[in-house]
Amino acid sequence: MAIALGRRPGEASTINAAPLKILMVSEDVPQPNPGGLARHAVVLSNALTRAGHEVVFLGTDAYLLSHPAQDTRLECSFRGAISLRRTGWKEQQLGFFNYGKRWYLARRLARAIIRHGAGCDVVHYHGHHPDVANFLPETLNFVQTRHDQGSDCVTHIRFRLGDVCNAVDARECARCLRDHPNALQETLSRASVVAFRRAVSTAFGRHKTIHVSEMLRRNARRVLGGVEAYREWVIHNFVDLQALREAIPVEDPREEGFLAVGRLDAAKGIADFAARWKSAGAALPLHVVGDGKERSRIESIADGVRVVYHGPQPYVRVAGMVARSRFMVVPSLCEEPCATTVLESLALGKTVLALNRGGMPELRRYALYENQLRLFDSLEGIVAEAARMTTHCSPLAPRVAVGRFRWGVDDAVPAILEVYRA
Repeated sequence: MAIALGRRPGEASTINAAPLKILMVSEDVPQPNPGGLARHAVVLSNALTRAGHEVVFLGTDAYLLSHPAQDTRLECSFRGAISLRRTGWKEQQLGFFNYGKRWYLARRLARAIIRHGAGCDVVHYHGHHPDVANFLPETLNFVQTRHDQGSDCVTHIRFRLGDVCNAVDARECARCLRDHPNALQETLSRASVVAFRRAVSTAFGRHKTIHVSEMLRRNARRVLGGVEAYREWVIHNFVDLQALREAIPVEDPREEGFLAVGRLDAAKGIADFAARWKSAGAALPLHVVGDGKERSRIESIADGVRVVYHGPQPYVRVAGMVARSRFMVVPSLCEEPCATTVLESLALGKTVLALNRGGMPELRRYALYENQLRLFDSLEGIVAEAARMTTHCSPLAPRVAVGRFRWGVDDAVPAILEVYRA
């Protein structure tokens, strides 16, 4: 096992600088509203291209690239050859997880990789099917980055009944589809989860794996066998410093109070936090950006004064709002692997308030000043501290400190190239 949690300033790379031919792969690109995984893969591809490597991006055929979202604008060539059709399999309706679905999709993805990866020095996959490595030749230089908990959890998030799920017994997994599964549903789900975990363990033994946090690596090892055979690294998510610089408002010094950005669902905790914030009567407003299943709940909470909802926004707009915000709140109830929102907020000099779980503690190493990332045991603790800060702290001008931040994509590229050449 090797761990590269981010190169320290001044550390030199010992890798060979010869250009590589790289096939970057993700079934999350392109899409109209890209998430953190998609942006990570695109930003890395662009950085490798600028560094002189030949990068081809293999994505889906689901969306046309004639008007790509700004968040996923590629500087390399693109091939839309991954089909996501016929991927439902009705697990929710039937009430049990089906490993056959995952086996079928991983094999389909592997066939696309084999067709387009000929002659490449390395294939780098960012996606949701860790067992794809089982369908690829062992001679292929294949690397996958694990961005979520899908290495051991078939829902990818390990979150159930409003809290983190720490269950290891596969029999518990059926309860993510049914509160009270019958005996057949429990048996079929257990068999599928066991088969899936066994396949992922085999995949990790066949090819190289990058985890975006030590927490992800640790959680996967907790339930997977064959750990001694793994070739794995930990390399944190990174920041697109150039995009941040371009998004910083030059002549708009307004401060917009507290800001929460993310997917609006129970696991992200934004609606729960907004409800508590509104009741606390804090002096500064909470601005919310995002979309998801709990959008209607946020809209009902927002009053335009204490809670202001802006809907989904493009990346440039969000980055500008972060730069103008007084503080950032990341109230995720799930175990965030490595929140890019936190890294970007730290890069912009913002104080960040978050829960002390998942990969959050690992990000303290990137803070620009003491206590910039403040971690709490509960949402109530964040609300109380935020209310205190708005009452007793005078407003400050936005801290724009991008030039001091030392974990941008160009800082991460040497560590990733070392994995490619390992």
